[in-house]
Amino acid sequence: MVAVNDRARVPFALLGVFLLVTSATFSAALGPKSLGEPASDRAIEAAESAVGQALRTAVRDAAREAAASPVVTPAATPGGNVLNESTPFRDLLRVRLYHALRDRLGTVDATAGAVTVEAHLPPTPNASALRGAKRRVSVARAGPNGTALRAAVENVTLVVARNGRVVDRLSISPAVVVDSPALFLHDRTERFDRSLEAGPTTGLGRQVTARLYAMAWARGAAQYGGAPIANVLANRHVALATNAGLLDRQRAAFGTADPAGRRALGVATARTGVRDLLLGRGTPPEVVEAIERGVDGLGAPQPVSPIGAAATDERLRVGVNAAADAAFRDIDLNATARTVYAARVRLVADARLVREAAATPTRLPGWTLVSSRNSSERHVFSRPASPDAPAGWHALDAWGRRVVHERTTVRKWRRGDETRVTRDTTERVSRVTLTLAGRHAETGLVPDRSIRGIHERGGPLDGPNLADIEPRAKARLVEPAGVDALATRAATGTLDSDPVRIAGEQPPGLSRWLYADLRSLRERVRNVSVRVEKGAVGTYETNPPARLAAELESRRASLLGLPDAYDGVADKTRYAVRAAYLDRVVERLETRADRRTGVRDRLDGRLGAYGLSVDSLAATLEAARGATVPSKREYAGLGGPLALTVDGAPPYLTRTALTREQVAARGVERQHYLATRNVNLVTSPHGDVADTLVGSVLGAKTARLGTAAATLRAARLSGEPDAPKLRAAVSGSVSESRDRYRRHLRAVGVADSRERRAAIVRTGLARWDTLPARAAAIANGSAGDRIAAVAAHAEGLSARQRDRVRLALGTVGAPGVPQAVVNGTNTRLRTAARVALAEAVKRGAGRLANRTRRRVAGPLSAVPAGLPVAPVPGLWYATTNLWVVQSTGEYARFTVRTDRGVAYTRDGSPHRFDWDGDGTRELLGYATRVSFSVETAVVVVVPPGPRGVGDTDGNADERSSGWNSKALRG
Repeated sequence: MVAVNDRARVPFALLGVFLLVTSATFSAALGPKSLGEPASDRAIEAAESAVGQALRTAVRDAAREAAASPVVTPAATPGGNVLNESTPFRDLLRVRLYHALRDRLGTVDATAGAVTVEAHLPPTPNASALRGAKRRVSVARAGPNGTALRAAVENVTLVVARNGRVVDRLSISPAVVVDSPALFLHDRTERFDRSLEAGPTTGLGRQVTARLYAMAWARGAAQYGGAPIANVLANRHVALATNAGLLDRQRAAFGTADPAGRRALGVATARTGVRDLLLGRGTPPEVVEAIERGVDGLGAPQPVSPIGAAATDERLRVGVNAAADAAFRDIDLNATARTVYAARVRLVADARLVREAAATPTRLPGWTLVSSRNSSERHVFSRPASPDAPAGWHALDAWGRRVVHERTTVRKWRRGDETRVTRDTTERVSRVTLTLAGRHAETGLVPDRSIRGIHERGGPLDGPNLADIEPRAKARLVEPAGVDALATRAATGTLDSDPVRIAGEQPPGLSRWLYADLRSLRERVRNVSVRVEKGAVGTYETNPPARLAAELESRRASLLGLPDAYDGVADKTRYAVRAAYLDRVVERLETRADRRTGVRDRLDGRLGAYGLSVDSLAATLEAARGATVPSKREYAGLGGPLALTVDGAPPYLTRTALTREQVAARGVERQHYLATRNVNLVTSPHGDVADTLVGSVLGAKTARLGTAAATLRAARLSGEPDAPKLRAAVSGSVSESRDRYRRHLRAVGVADSRERRAAIVRTGLARWDTLPARAAAIANGSAGDRIAAVAAHAEGLSARQRDRVRLALGTVGAPGVPQAVVNGTNTRLRTAARVALAEAVKRGAGRLANRTRRRVAGPLSAVPAGLPVAPVPGLWYATTNLWVVQSTGEYARFTVRTDRGVAYTRDGSPHRFDWDGDGTRELLGYATRVSFSVETAVVVVVPPGPRGVGDTDGNADERSSGWNSKALRG
């Protein structure tokens, strides 16, 4: 029995005004009414107070029990079906609270004199009754930060009896606020759980991506710089980033992270650093393992987060560079000069009929016309002329003529023995003006502006300009027929007035002068560059060739430098050549831009196989840049600060399988709690993926000579038995290159015999004494530069000739090598390396393993990897590579504890509860484990160079041992 004077007594110093107001609130609408008797009123008030206290206790107990084994996934049972799939934990709490209160109402027995009051809730013998009971109960978060729990139960029945006889039945709806954080913990854990399943740009995916970028960019840069790194991004890095990201999400959700997890992360970071540092240097595995064990004993603290350390926003300067040379080779100076040193010339006639006298035909009545004969005579007389050229044309000369055309008809008549002849004459007189009109040839390259002294000698080369156009035009259009004949044609409308092209005389030295001027412009164009973010290059957010083309267009006016008037025809020719050259450079860059767009589209398709896209790749990079480490925080509660503790089992998720004893949690005998996979998209620039993405420059089945040379070098160093096949293929490509060099020397007029040209090529290539080195020099262009220098010295070439030779040899594309031969050798090398190392480690010989690694694994690091950006000779300005990363796992047990005595645990266990009172606990649902799945991508960009960036250990698709585990994946 509950004493009346204890009703609603509250410790104010502990709970404050808020609890005073809300701790025992009853619905005014449903509250009991006074029976008009003091004893009855006292008994009812005592019962109300007792129900409130019972509800408070029931809330604490139900919340503690529900949090200990929360239902996250309802079971397909009668009781489980009562729980709403969207709010199973809240519904579980409502059901447990109902029954906890119902059990405690059995002890409520308030008495005042002869009056006794008891409280009741109906039982739930079936699912329908259970659903009705659930609907009576409402729960919600309350208090500061929602750390408390507000609960209300509708229609608790009070039975009033006097002397054992029931005199009334009343309904009350008690509501309380209890300092229980069960709902707070559930909501925070749900928030944590959702953040683990978010995409690569939010939640766990964002944190993992940011850390992977930091590690991959640092290791990629080190590999490019020559560090012996064969695996830029390994699964050990993925595991490290995943665990660090999990701790980040714990801090974001709970304001704190698992202390054991933090310590384990520090140790794992140190171990990973040791492995990264020592294995690449050839340290024996047993030594590495011993050092790792020493690190374990140190209990290293959690490291400083590397988020934000990736240099993805560093600027990369991309220049026109060799594209300027390529466009220079395309320009035909003589053809452009012929276009400008020419004019279109035509005869323009103005023929007007001034008089026409037509005779009336003679008719002789009675006479018979025997015959009729026509004759015609033309007479041409000179007259003054006024030149008359059409708009846009100018008169070179003009002639005036009067053309008289007489047409006589002679008829012979007969009458009997008499004959008679008559003559009828018609005269037409025309006045004709012939104008020889000229128009400068339209190049379409530069605007038609005035040319000073165009028809007289002068200009920068003191040349004839177009002074000889007039005599040449007369010689072609006028002199063959003569002015009189042309005037006659004009009078009769048969004059050909179509324009013809008349070439002018070019001054001596024009070609050399134009070459020197264009060479100067070429150097200026070579130095035009734009700055782009490395990350944006790798994610295809930017198109550097298109940026360069736009930059050249914006600078066109200053690069062209057009004057208001041309100083002679040679001057106009110079600007026309400049314009043609700039057009060609832009055209080449735009072609490269189109190719890059094609690569982007093909990469998008490739990423689609992993559920990613180029757009999501860019979004991932941007999200990683903005990722931060959540800070620690505290939550205020009704009774003061709410202390939270996170406890994960295991605290650090490893890729090795653990037993349930090791994780101290329920589960299968042995299970993987973390599985990782990372796929390096382009392990070799001559592989199928690279060819698919870039589109083969040399042919679908052809690898680049530089890649073949690096593979041959690695094969020689490691003693690959089948290397002769590759050596023969590389040797054939080198021989073909020799022939090409000789042909290009002949094309530019260097050396007067085949033997002399062969000697120049032989001397130039003698600098490289091994076949791989010689092939690499041919591939990267240094061989062409060396041969050009030898030719210049041997033949005493002028500066212009040296430049021409250098450019000519720069066009010698290195012939490819059959891709199958390169791939076959490469695969055998990597397989042999893995087998040899595994055998050495198995035999426990650290020194042997070290020697083996240096012999077979070391050379492989020289084999290039990655995708050349703009992979065209002379336009390789960066190398990029991409890793598709997947990480999936779960906690065997995940618990969040508070100092309020509530622990929320998700361990996959079933929640059973006897809700129908039959003595058997029925299944309601499961405390589903906290799990996660991350899929993201990481792009790394390095400058151009022979090494590139990427995994060169032969394992492009790296999977942890538990990746296919049904327990984890199913």
